Amino acid sequence: EETGGVGADAPYIDVVDGLMEWPILSDSTGWRLAEAANLASNDWNEIAGPFVFTNDVVQYGASTTNSAGFYRLQRPAKK
Repeated sequence: EETGGVGADAPYIDVVDGLMEWPILSDSTGWRLAEAANLASNDWNEIAGPFVFTNDVVQYGASTTNSAGFYRLQRPAKK
């Protein structure tokens, strides 16, 4: 959140040449890539990588399996 309680824009994930990528600044401010089996899941799991940091973006190549997966950038809840 930005000062004053106004929500900051969440970073977005692009897919470029088969790799997911998002701004490297998002990683340095606490946004992490998470995966779940379905969108309604309350069980999103942070992905440990491997990540590639290049040209001001973070890149991740999801494994190719027969099961569907959903991805999002998230930050830990404030305590």
